Amino acid sequence: MFMSKAFDDHLARAFNKYGQFISRNAVAAIIFSILLNGLLGINIRWIKFTRELIVYTPSNSQAHQDSVLYNRYFNDYTSSNFYEKSLLDLGRYGSIIMKAPEGTDILNMTLKTEINEIVATLYNVTITYENMNYSYKQLCARRNNTCFASHAFLYSDYFWLQVERHNISYPEFRMDDGNIIELNHIFGGVHTNNDGLIISVQALKMMFYLRQDSNQYSSLASKWEEEFVKAFKSLPSSNLSIAFANSDSLGHELDDNTVGDVFYFSWTFSLMISYASFVSAGGNCVSQRGHLGRAGVFASGLAILGAFGLGGALQIEFVNIVGVMPFLVLGIGVDDMFIMMSAHSDAPVGKSPETRIGKAVQSSGVAVTITSLTNVVAFGVGMLSPFQSVRNFCFYSGSAVFLCYVNQMTFFLGCMSIQEKRVAAQRHCMTCVKMKSRDELDEEGAHCCRKVFCSGSAATSRNDQESFLQKIPTAVFPKLVLWVPMKIGILITFLAYLGVSIYGAIHLEKGLSLRNVVSPSSYYHSYSTWDYDHFPSTFIISFVVSGQVDYSSITTQNKIESLLKKVKQDTEIDSGKDFNWLSAYVSSNLYNNSSEHLFCLGLKTFLSFNSVYANDVIFDKNCTINHSRFYLSTRNIKDSYQQGKFMLRIRDNINSSLNVFAYSPAFIYFEQYVAVLPNTLKTVGISIVSVLLVTIIFMSHPLVVLFVSLSMAFIMTGLFGFMYLWGLSLSSFTMVLIIMSVGFSVDHCTHICHAFLTVEGENRNVRVFEAIVRSGGPIFNGAMSTLVGIITLAFAESYVFTSFFKIMLLVILFGLGHAIFLLPVVLSLFGPHKKSEVEKKVIFNQENMSQDVNGYFPNKMAHDNKGYYA
Repeated sequence: MFMSKAFDDHLARAFNKYGQFISRNAVAAIIFSILLNGLLGINIRWIKFTRELIVYTPSNSQAHQDSVLYNRYFNDYTSSNFYEKSLLDLGRYGSIIMKAPEGTDILNMTLKTEINEIVATLYNVTITYENMNYSYKQLCARRNNTCFASHAFLYSDYFWLQVERHNISYPEFRMDDGNIIELNHIFGGVHTNNDGLIISVQALKMMFYLRQDSNQYSSLASKWEEEFVKAFKSLPSSNLSIAFANSDSLGHELDDNTVGDVFYFSWTFSLMISYASFVSAGGNCVSQRGHLGRAGVFASGLAILGAFGLGGALQIEFVNIVGVMPFLVLGIGVDDMFIMMSAHSDAPVGKSPETRIGKAVQSSGVAVTITSLTNVVAFGVGMLSPFQSVRNFCFYSGSAVFLCYVNQMTFFLGCMSIQEKRVAAQRHCMTCVKMKSRDELDEEGAHCCRKVFCSGSAATSRNDQESFLQKIPTAVFPKLVLWVPMKIGILITFLAYLGVSIYGAIHLEKGLSLRNVVSPSSYYHSYSTWDYDHFPSTFIISFVVSGQVDYSSITTQNKIESLLKKVKQDTEIDSGKDFNWLSAYVSSNLYNNSSEHLFCLGLKTFLSFNSVYANDVIFDKNCTINHSRFYLSTRNIKDSYQQGKFMLRIRDNINSSLNVFAYSPAFIYFEQYVAVLPNTLKTVGISIVSVLLVTIIFMSHPLVVLFVSLSMAFIMTGLFGFMYLWGLSLSSFTMVLIIMSVGFSVDHCTHICHAFLTVEGENRNVRVFEAIVRSGGPIFNGAMSTLVGIITLAFAESYVFTSFFKIMLLVILFGLGHAIFLLPVVLSLFGPHKKSEVEKKVIFNQENMSQDVNGYFPNKMAHDNKGYYA
């Protein structure tokens, strides 16, 4: 006896009554659904969009907390004493990379003229604000009352004289005034001779930083960046190849690519309506249900409108990844629609429309509720994620799935009720004119065209109202799966799949290459590719000592020196590059530590002559140091996951009695690289457990729950493994899609298992056969309709949509494979026994046992198809 039998029966009766209620109030149910989603949808105009990449980083991470302190302790000096190392964030800027033709040195007098012309274009970029014009010279980051430019040496006659003499050393070059220029961040693709002198340079990179010391200047800088991009997009071609970007380029391009690919949704909607109509259009001019297929897709579309409106009303920001939600919800809604239509096909013929709708909902209500509830629960768990992108995506998706369920149980059921009443009245599916049956027209001697297009009657069996595509899965899959050689083949194939999945999951890369995020046609793609290929990925780390500390004390000085020395032992730290105001001051003639006050006075004088350190010490009114910072530079770290691991090592190496923390603006983005794996596993794990709890409520037989659990685990393992084989990495983008897959992966498996528990049969094979007949067609057509819908995304340019297509395709194929092939084999071998209703009534005899309650003959079939039943 199943533990859920009484509950399942009670729930089935409740759904039966609900179906009858909707049948009696079909128009009201449709109006309710349209009003609910329409009123919510009005709020879509209030929806907020964000292109900030910070939403893809974990909220309240260590880097976020450190950033708050860092900005509180130190000021912005972009208007007076700009140094890149002392920026509070990554800064605002316009950047240009120029490449010489293949085999040509960019450092030649001919190209020098073109370089100057390109730079002049940047200086001419102007914006207008409050009737005032602002060019780069008014908005630039400044040092010594002039615009700062690390590439200023390119304007020097001395430098070009040394170029002609082939006397430029690399990676550092000493100018005639004694200043040492670091060239590795400015010159790329450098070839040198044995003496370290440059032979040729392939690429040149220029950074033009902007002021952001106030809200006004930050806003002006943002506007100038936009005009900068427009100007360089329209720049005439020259001998030099040019790539460009600003501080917001990645966010803007990611957003533009996603919005630009949204038109694929119209194709998806059209394809799914067409497929659903074609699959549903079985039967004759009266009984065919093509309109129901279209109504099911439309119900999903209403849910998408309502979810966007709800998000707008609650001010939930629309992030780029939310753009894939409509494709997901359409797939889920169409799956449920096919399940309900399959149950409608099984409803008893010759009964009243109210009775048939009640029976249809009785059979399908639990299955549809399970899948919808599991998806809503999975997205609900996702809303607990520390990643704002995940939370926002899960809110929109969870809301849409819930509204989709409501619409299916109101709008779609209302349409099904109207359809059933039309069929009972024997009216034409298009004109609603009352029709005669084909037999009646035969008796009248009607023309064949009239008999084809103007005749029809209510279906007398499931076969009469299903289309060719609905019949094929139920006719082929049961016999195919229950054939003994096929069972063996399925199990062997599954073991191979599992082995490949485990291998791929172990080797799945973590992290994200920014050049892969935007489409190849994006201007930022060229810039990020050239930047990655030709220039090092180094960054400055600030070691902040907060609170009042007696720096005049030798003990304090030794602690700071010991701390920095320990950190320098890391292989990724460039120990030859540090910026230490304390050691520089101690080495100067102004150093005096006879008292803390004299130490402070001498330090202030020292800083006034050494602007490179002036930003790094914060005094109070009493000439006491409140906060200070020291800098170290990294070596070239290209791999994003290695960047995250390096950040964690640096934090672990800070072991001092001083109140010290390490910070770099890039750390905020590095946090995602180290947090994505544990957070993905944690969120997916909680989602799976929550989904299983829901499954237990509706299918509490422990063995079936175990099968569903293992199927979910195997599908998710396959997803991780084949992501690696398809070139996807685990990142904050794909993390969202993986969480999405938890609820979606269990849908098909739940349908087949629930059908297995509810159908009657004398043995496991018979019940598996009946379960596939009941659920196999809807599962297959639901999966196919989703595939048809997302196939257009294979041609999308945005990383968000292409990643969604790949992951969705994997989940659909793996879910379909487990539900149609693996689970039926497992259930036929190890599924729980169940006494048939006839056995319970103790009225079986040999004659009874040859005939199933639905009228098909399992024993005869076993005799005729000996290989199908083990």
